Amino acid sequence: ISPPPMHANVSGQSAAKRSRVEQNSDGANWFYQWSKSIGTCCDGQGRPLTVGVFMNQPIEEVNKLAMAAGVDMIQLHGSETLADEADCALPAIRVIHVDSEAQVSTHAVSEDDLTAGPAVSLLLDTSFKGGGSGGTGMTFDWSIAKGLGKPVIMAGGLTPENVAEAVQVASPWGVDVASGTERSPGVKDHDKIRAFVRNAKSAR
Repeated sequence: ISPPPMHANVSGQSAAKRSRVEQNSDGANWFYQWSKSIGTCCDGQGRPLTVGVFMNQPIEEVNKLAMAAGVDMIQLHGSETLADEADCALPAIRVIHVDSEAQVSTHAVSEDDLTAGPAVSLLLDTSFKGGGSGGTGMTFDWSIAKGLGKPVIMAGGLTPENVAEAVQVASPWGVDVASGTERSPGVKDHDKIRAFVRNAKSAR
């Protein structure tokens, strides 16, 4: 049996820049695979899905902004509760902040994270002592993400150089990168994006 396809998302791109990269790399395929794989949440639409990322905003405001923007899914990236997640007007991605020093033996992901709430996917991202969470450029113990039950998206310190190893260790549903494909803060490097997507997909 062939393994499921690997999904690789590049965060922090403008629409114009993203479309140019997609036309010349494997990147375009991910957006359509995402749409097919989670299509049951969004009527199986045959177009790229868009995800609105929110952090510690009132859920009423989250829903209002998400509906006005026309996104397909909501990613809760802060300390939102399971009740907040349940009140989302759209399918939700729950972010779990994994301490950069945590090991799989410390049960970094709780049973409630895996079974409670209606989230359709979990996104594991790195946090560190002192309050940083998301966009840290730091990795966590990738084996923590292995076999968690719900579809898992891995983030945190991934780069074109290490993403293949991360996929081989954890076999996640997908991987997400931001600063790992930048040539300077906030400026994407299209060659790095292509290499990241290529290496993620080839590692499955």
